[in-house]
Amino acid sequence: MPAQQADSVWTPALAGAFSGFVTRLVTGPLDTLKIRNQLHWQHGNDPNPSLLTLVRGLVAEEGVLALWKGTVPGLCLWMSYSFVQFGVFDALQSSAALRRLDEHFPAALLSGAVAASTATLVTYPFDIIRTQFVVQGQVTPYTSMRAFVRSAVDRRGVSAFYTGLSAAVLGVAPYMGLNFFLYARAKALLAPLVARDGRDDRAASVWQLLSTEGLAGAAAGGLAKLTFYPLDTMKRRMQASILESTLRHSVGDGPLAYASLLDCFVGVWRREGLRSFYKGMVPTLLKAVASSAVGFVSFESAKRLLEPVAFAQR
Repeated sequence: MPAQQADSVWTPALAGAFSGFVTRLVTGPLDTLKIRNQLHWQHGNDPNPSLLTLVRGLVAEEGVLALWKGTVPGLCLWMSYSFVQFGVFDALQSSAALRRLDEHFPAALLSGAVAASTATLVTYPFDIIRTQFVVQGQVTPYTSMRAFVRSAVDRRGVSAFYTGLSAAVLGVAPYMGLNFFLYARAKALLAPLVARDGRDDRAASVWQLLSTEGLAGAAAGGLAKLTFYPLDTMKRRMQASILESTLRHSVGDGPLAYASLLDCFVGVWRREGLRSFYKGMVPTLLKAVASSAVGFVSFESAKRLLEPVAFAQR
């Protein structure tokens, strides 16, 4: 691969890793609340507690730091996922074939779907590990990632780390495809509204970045997540069969093993009804909006800083 092409691939990938790092630190608490709500965690006797009730219950029982449970595997997941996703997305968008396709079909939609699917396949085991540490209450059966990996392999083999993969790919491909597509469209619509009027000062540049990339990312993330959220819930329910939750407040029949995505859909529908597919929707929407906005802003910021460095080294 020519040096110029290599630089163009590494720049968005490294910017993506930085984006994943920042996004995880900012949205970690919402991620914790979302996962626990999806897996039947509640506070007291209310099966559908408010977001504020969930926060109060978690902090009262486990402390403020519990909001950031699973941070280490979460950072591994988000940084590696964003590294692959943005690298693949940029490479696809730069291809001549997709530029020709864009005349008849939104290339960002296809590139986003392929990039997200690839990143999910590569990094999915970290999703399983992160979820395990999020569902550990005051009792912690695993004190390290290594201990959980060893236990899961002994119980179910390597395939344990791909439980729920079908739901993950089916959910993330259209979700991120739509996310990238909506982001590009929203960014194009917002850019003229926040033009800097020829100014080149730092404050104006920061304002343009936050208002354009931030607002576009927030809108895209919220709309895309709302559309495909049930698949995320089914993925989490399938994952639960290999996890060891020690949460004190839980409802339902406990973690069940599902033979397939269809089996999971039918089982959850029969036992809990349609509403169960949208458990944790409030923290999820907040997280989707925040993570998409923070993710795109931090990605664009890092990319702008890295591009001059890559150019100078050619």
